[in-house]
Amino acid sequence: ARPTACGRCASSSPPAGRHVIWSAKNLTDRGKYYEARDLLKSIQEDPNTPEKLQGDLYATYAHVYLREKNYGNAIVALKSAVATTKNKKKKARYAYILAQLYQKENRPASSDEYYTQVVKLKPSYDLSFHAKMNMLINKGISGEEPAQGEKDLSRLLKDPKNADYAP
Repeated sequence: ARPTACGRCASSSPPAGRHVIWSAKNLTDRGKYYEARDLLKSIQEDPNTPEKLQGDLYATYAHVYLREKNYGNAIVALKSAVATTKNKKKKARYAYILAQLYQKENRPASSDEYYTQVVKLKPSYDLSFHAKMNMLINKGISGEEPAQGEKDLSRLLKDPKNADYAP
């Protein structure tokens, strides 16, 4: 097998790709964004990189872009992560972060699209609740009548499952 970007791992085995992704995350956390992107590019272009690593690859690109405060590229990378991730738990997490970025960019319709996707993926209870709360916030941003927003919030808080969040 050929060596990967790190020079020590066989590129045909999944741990090699994972090793490079973790190395890129480590570089990102140390502020070495260029080196992190270079590592990610090497496994992205490697034809032996397993398809199942694509979601993690794009999510790691998003991590780099978020650290650089390059939200436009982070959105593009997260859209790819959501599209290529099979694991529902990870997919819901990536979709939630993507929805938050759209919300930060004042794009409530796009944000709602991904918050809705989060809820449909049936993630952890907390993630689902927060996705629903953020959809209500987006309705307020979009100019929905305050009375309707209060009604929707009241309905959400009356659900027995949400007792921990009720005032």
